[in-house]
Amino acid sequence: MRELEDQCKVNLRFMYLMDHQAPSYRTFGYFINEVLAILLKNKFNGTGKIIHI
Repeated sequence: MRELEDQCKVNLRFMYLMDHQAPSYRTFGYFINEVLAILLKNKFNGTGKIIHI
């Protein structure tokens, strides 16, 4: 996650995508571990329900 933080500071592509903001590695960690994990869990649960019908 520190690599993502570093890339947002030096890589022009990342800087463009992030609108020249560089979130901290903790922000990336929170998003990946909390927000993204919950979204993926819900997605897989919904897919499992469809398959079992």
